[in-house]
Amino acid sequence: MKPQFLAGLCFVGASLSGVWTSLGQEKADKPLMSKAITSLKNSAPAPEEMLKGLERISQGESSYAKVARQTVCMLKLRQGDYRSIWAVLSQLPKPTTTQQAESLEWADQRILLWLSMEARRNDRASELLKAAVVRSLAIDEKSVSRGRLDADFLGVLCAIAKSDPSQDRINESIVAKAIELMAKHPRQSLAQAFNRSFEGTCQEIQHLESAIKSVEQHVDSEFEMELAKAKTAFQQASEALEQSTGELAAAKKLAKDLDASITKTKKYGIQTQNLLYNTEESGKPSPPVVPKRPESKSERTGPREKRIEIPPSASEMNRYRGQLAKYNADLQSYPFRFAQWSQRNEERKVRLANQIMVAKAKLVELQKEHAIQLDRVGALEKSHSLEICRHKDVKWRLRGLELSRAQRESPQGFESLYRPSLYQAIDWQAESDRLLKELQRY
Repeated sequence: MKPQFLAGLCFVGASLSGVWTSLGQEKADKPLMSKAITSLKNSAPAPEEMLKGLERISQGESSYAKVARQTVCMLKLRQGDYRSIWAVLSQLPKPTTTQQAESLEWADQRILLWLSMEARRNDRASELLKAAVVRSLAIDEKSVSRGRLDADFLGVLCAIAKSDPSQDRINESIVAKAIELMAKHPRQSLAQAFNRSFEGTCQEIQHLESAIKSVEQHVDSEFEMELAKAKTAFQQASEALEQSTGELAAAKKLAKDLDASITKTKKYGIQTQNLLYNTEESGKPSPPVVPKRPESKSERTGPREKRIEIPPSASEMNRYRGQLAKYNADLQSYPFRFAQWSQRNEERKVRLANQIMVAKAKLVELQKEHAIQLDRVGALEKSHSLEICRHKDVKWRLRGLELSRAQRESPQGFESLYRPSLYQAIDWQAESDRLLKELQRY
């Protein structure tokens, strides 16, 4: 065997061995990836071992490398480790409008825009904001469902940028143009998503500004008193909201149970009516049938094939006489048996008719109860909405006072009110679901 051929076989064998080793490692890494991505839904910091494992995957040749890199960035972003994320993402190429909506590249650009605004790098933030709006406007009809994350995200960030009164904010005309374009997005669902998050964040910022302004002139003792009141109000509002949530959930469950009972009762009524009108009592006797007398048989015999009549055999006649005796007995008992069955059948009809009447009466009562319960659910929903609004108001006031305290304690170290980390700019649940889908592609 030639040395060159042996060398080739060794190379192929080594390559296959490497492939199998890589596939085995990826299989072992997937549970770690899944657990890390799922942990984005929780606010608890990720364990150091998990981050090291993800960084190992992201720096290797695994098919999970890009997903691992972005998961690390997301986890560090949630934990406030901004510097290391910026170093990684700022070196990545810019995505194009031809890439699929909600791709890993689009999410990288969201994180970069978030970091730019957080770090007050507003020149870079202006460029990223313009690029994000252009990408969103280019989304085709098939990708609309995957463009919601960008629309929600841009709504929050545009609200922050619009409210920011500082001199080094993002260019006002760029922000105004972004708001105008996104508010009138050609995809209606994305326009609605943007407007909803934009208006909600503007409202939140106004409450925070109002809370901070309301205690600007307070001395420390007055401020602490207001802060204590705000904490008490928040606790009371949280308890009231929890109670309201429980009452609404219980009322909805009862309404659902009543609806199921209505459906079950209707079905029972239909089935009973079908039994009443389309079926009879079992065991209905049939009129006896006269047995047929055995007939003689004819056969051709002899050289001239003369036809000879052969009478029925004795066994046939005995069987016939038995059948005839049974027929006569059945004929005599038939009227009695039929009368008995007719009575049972009538009793059955009465019983089924009564069951239908009971079912109809029960249905009427259930429908009345269901209507009353639906009215109660509607009233509880209105009350619950008021509790949610009240809870938001007191929560925002408490946050504003806590920010005011931080500003009082460290005027020089206090960061701006107009930064993404203070608001729900990132939908962690949706980002986690997106990354899990990316993971399943490999």
